[in-house]
Amino acid sequence: MHRPVLLLALSLAALPAAVAPTATAQPPTSEPALVVDDAATANPDLVETALAVPDGFAIESRALMLPEGFSASVLAAGLSSPRFMAFDDVGNLLVADMEAGAVIRYPATAEGAIEPAAAPPAPLLDGLDIPSSLALVEIDGQTWLYVGEQTRVARFPYDPAGPAGAAEVV
Repeated sequence: MHRPVLLLALSLAALPAAVAPTATAQPPTSEPALVVDDAATANPDLVETALAVPDGFAIESRALMLPEGFSASVLAAGLSSPRFMAFDDVGNLLVADMEAGAVIRYPATAEGAIEPAAAPPAPLLDGLDIPSSLALVEIDGQTWLYVGEQTRVARFPYDPAGPAGAAEVV
């Protein structure tokens, strides 16, 4: 049985620039959880805030404890076991989904935003051996997507608007 795994988008719009809390997502549990500034216990600076869930998502909204002015909303659902995320130069979101053996690319809009998705798009890469990490590196004008798998590290020629090239084991 799979639990839904959520990616959260945080908004700091109401906070002054001098306030820079660190937000850390915890490992998936039966309910979404967010720990801010390592505040694992009751903190009077946190307020109960509803998790925003877009229409069409089969996920119930829950309350999270966040600092005043923060908000959290569901960005993506339907992933099996997301492990690592990275953004490319044009704002696309890449997610290593370990159980699916895939890297999923959520395309950015022209404004650089990621539209909420109730189900993942077709994989950019699949057939991988438990991918758990990602890195984008430019070498001599070529962007490479490095993927750490259980048994190897491979790199793929990467184009933010096209398919990934053939794997090279490194």
